Amino acid sequence: MAMPPPGRTGVYRFSNAKNQILYIGLTSNPSQRWAQHASDKEWWHQVWMREIEWFPTREEAEAEEARLISVAAPLYNKNGGTTRQRKANPRSMNYWKPDEDFVSLARRHMRAVASLAAARADLESAIVATLRSGIAARHIEPHVPWTGQTLYALGRRDGMEKRGEPTVMSPREAAMRQAKENPPPPAA
Repeated sequence: MAMPPPGRTGVYRFSNAKNQILYIGLTSNPSQRWAQHASDKEWWHQVWMREIEWFPTREEAEAEEARLISVAAPLYNKNGGTTRQRKANPRSMNYWKPDEDFVSLARRHMRAVASLAAARADLESAIVATLRSGIAARHIEPHVPWTGQTLYALGRRDGMEKRGEPTVMSPREAAMRQAKENPPPPAA
C-alpha cells in the first residue's frame, strides 16, 4: 500500500459484498489501522471493499467521519463512531426526497461499485494464482493496495496451505519450477 500523504488524515469506509457499509473510521496510517482491525474485529472477514479519502487536517477528517456515520449508519460503528456527543443535524432528517438526477447518479454509482467488486474478485484470483506459482507476497505487494499479510490471507481463504519448502523465489525461479511441474504436451 502506498504511504499516506504526510501530515494528512484519512477517512476510510469498509463495505461488504452487498455494498453495505460495515465501518467508517479515520487514520493517518491505514496499513497499521487495518491490520489492527484484521486482528481484533469479528466482522473483518466481511470486508469486501476499502475506500479512503484524505484530508489536510485531522479536524476536517473528524467532521467528515461524523457526517458519513450519521448518514450511512454503518453496521459496526459503536456510539455513532465517536465518543463525543454530536448535535442533531436537521439536514439529516427524513423529510428530503431525492430528485431523478440524484437517483440516477446514485444508481450509476452502484453499477460502478458492482463493477469494481467484480474487478476486485478477478484481482484476488490472479493474486492467489500468482502465490500458488511460488511468487512471494513481498513481490506482489508493491503492485496492489494490500499488505503481504492480506495477500497470504487471500491464499488461505482459497485453501492454500503453507508449503514445506520455501516459497520465496524470484519470478524466474517460479517460472522454471512451473515449467518443470507442468511440461508442455509433446508435439505431434
